[in-house]
Amino acid sequence: MNRDEFFKEQKIIYSFFTNSLKNKHLPHAILLYGESGSPIEETARFLAKSLLCEKDFACNECKNCKKFDEGQLDNYVLLDGRQDFIKKEQINSLLEQFVLTRGEENPIAIYSIYEVSNMRNEAANALLKFLEEPPKDVYAILTTTRKEKILPTILSRVISLRVLPHNFTDDEIINSKSTYLRFKLHLSLYGEEDSEEAFSSAYEAANKFLTDYVYNEKKAFNELFKMLQSLKGNLCYNYFYSIIYQVFMDVLENNLESPFKDSVIGLKNHREVIFNATTFLEEVISNIKLNFSPTMVVGRLVWILEGNHE
Repeated sequence: MNRDEFFKEQKIIYSFFTNSLKNKHLPHAILLYGESGSPIEETARFLAKSLLCEKDFACNECKNCKKFDEGQLDNYVLLDGRQDFIKKEQINSLLEQFVLTRGEENPIAIYSIYEVSNMRNEAANALLKFLEEPPKDVYAILTTTRKEKILPTILSRVISLRVLPHNFTDDEIINSKSTYLRFKLHLSLYGEEDSEEAFSSAYEAANKFLTDYVYNEKKAFNELFKMLQSLKGNLCYNYFYSIIYQVFMDVLENNLESPFKDSVIGLKNHREVIFNATTFLEEVISNIKLNFSPTMVVGRLVWILEGNHE
């Protein structure tokens, strides 16, 4: 992965990462999550390599990039939980190793834990203590495909960023809007609850909102609250949030191949608020089992789209 590929496939993470570096406010711990098959570890590796690069964004030419590829950087540690449980002793050894390897040549240190959900309670508690009291200039890049298995106390101490699946090829782009969305949403994630009726209701409401939003924002926001009454059940609401999220992603990516091309073009001048709304919806979707109040989610969404922010 290079910078161009990273920007093309992971725009939200790219924007978050570059803005954090620009403002010198990089969080001490990031959790990259997504469904199986997404380039999660590839993204984690690229971010770690970029932070350690002597030039910019994993140049692959500097001394540190070459050492990183060869596994010879003392200030980078990888624990891989994809095949076996992470042990408490491995977590405890991190701090000691970084104290020994820090110096003028290693101003920062990074540790990555792949599939951080795959650890027993004692290891998770050791990691929690590490996250609660992070050493100066030590950064964590964690990954998982099972975010729901991670302790809430750990989740509260990291910034969670969703890694999107690889871009679809031209042959995979389907013209039908509803079929396109089903394809993009990977609705199998919802398991046996998948419902044509729930999806159809959510799709109709989302499509109307997007059309109104392009031509009459005030009407769109007013009608959105009325539409809540037509959506029945948590699955229906979850589909609704996911559909809006996917179309907003098309807007951010300026995806003119999208069946929602009119929305992409019509909302191109709203990208700043749409970026903030997409980040919010991503958090809602990633915690979908919490069954947030629809009124709260839609109220917050409207508040963000009106140009408000934290």
